[in-house]
Amino acid sequence: MSGERSKSDKQKCLTSGAVAVYATGPVPIDVTVDGCDMLPCRFTRGSNISSSVTFKTPGPVTQMNPFLNVQVGGVWMNFDAGQKDGCDSLVEKECPLKEGEISTYVFQIPIQNGYPKIRIKVEHLMLDALRRPVFCYGITGKVIG
Repeated sequence: MSGERSKSDKQKCLTSGAVAVYATGPVPIDVTVDGCDMLPCRFTRGSNISSSVTFKTPGPVTQMNPFLNVQVGGVWMNFDAGQKDGCDSLVEKECPLKEGEISTYVFQIPIQNGYPKIRIKVEHLMLDALRRPVFCYGITGKVIG
């Protein structure tokens, strides 16, 4: 299909607890959040969240644009991922990636001291250069500390 993606390749972006969020895209093979063995994850203010995502590319990928959305009190808002091209954070690989290639993306997100102590939902959507989903997942968490 050379770059085209069928509707059957897309799934509703799901959290580990099967709570649908509002993006649509391929679900990763594995998502690991350091220090999180069960949901909701506990995010300590003044620390960094370290995560890795193993995924299978749904088509050729020359660039990966990360988007984070956070739901706070029932309202979704964009969160600056602090990264322009996710290809810079691939483990032992680099873009371009071929269709069907299995890759791992790693990243860190700072949890600022000023963040309120609340429950949140986080959606991570990765788009390619043509704004097609590469992967999408969501997790629930609680800001503590």
